[in-house]
Amino acid sequence: MGPQLLFIVVIGCVMLGVRHAEGSEAKQCPKDSYKTEDDVCCDLCPAGTFKAGDCLTDGGIRKCIQCIEGIFYTDKPNNESACFDCTPCSEGEEIVQECRKEHNTICQCKEGYYRSNGQCVSLVALRGGLFIMVVIACISIIIIIISLWRFKATARAWINIQEKRALTEAKRGFTEEKRALNEDLTKMALLREQDSALLSAEQARLKNYTGKLSMRMIPQSTFQIVSVTH
Repeated sequence: MGPQLLFIVVIGCVMLGVRHAEGSEAKQCPKDSYKTEDDVCCDLCPAGTFKAGDCLTDGGIRKCIQCIEGIFYTDKPNNESACFDCTPCSEGEEIVQECRKEHNTICQCKEGYYRSNGQCVSLVALRGGLFIMVVIACISIIIIIISLWRFKATARAWINIQEKRALTEAKRGFTEEKRALNEDLTKMALLREQDSALLSAEQARLKNYTGKLSMRMIPQSTFQIVSVTH
C-alpha cells in the first residue's frame, strides 16, 4: 500500500467519524417551535388555535385552525391536536370574564365567600362549622367531666363498701372473741362452783368426822377423870 492510498483511507475514516457524530446528535428546534415525527421544526400555533397539520420543512407553513368562540379555547402557543373545552364557574363563584378562544372562563369568589383548597367556601358555612366544632368540643368536655365524676363516685362507693366490709368483719371477729371469752368465763365459773361444792362437801365430811371422833373420845376422858378422883 502506497503512501497516497494510506492517506486517502485515513481521510475517509475521519470523514465517516465526523458524519456519524453529527448524525448522532439530537436535532434541537428553536423556541416557540416543535419537532415533528419527520424531524422537522415547525412553529407553534398561536393561542386561540390548534394544530391541524405539520409543516413540511423547517420553519415552513403549518396548518392552524381557530377554536370556536365561547366553547373551546387554547390559552398559549401550542401544537395541540384540538382545543380545550370551556369550563363554567363552580358553586360559590361568579364570572369575571366569559370564556374566549384565547382563554378559559375567569371566575372569582362571590361576596361572603373565600377560596380554600381551590374552592370558594361560604363564610356562613365556616362560621356554622366553627359553631358546630365549639359545640362538639363543649359536649366532649362535659362528657369527660361526667365520666370523671362517675369514676370518682364509683371509686368512693367501692371504698365505702370495702370499709363497711372490713368494719363488719372486725365486729364479727370481736363478737366471736367476746363469745369465746364468755364461754371461757362460764366454764371457769362452773369449775369454781364444782370446786366450791367439792370443798364444802369435804369440809362437811371433815366436820362430821371430827364430831364423831369427839363423841368417841369424851367417855374415856370422863372415866379417867372419875378414876383419879376416887
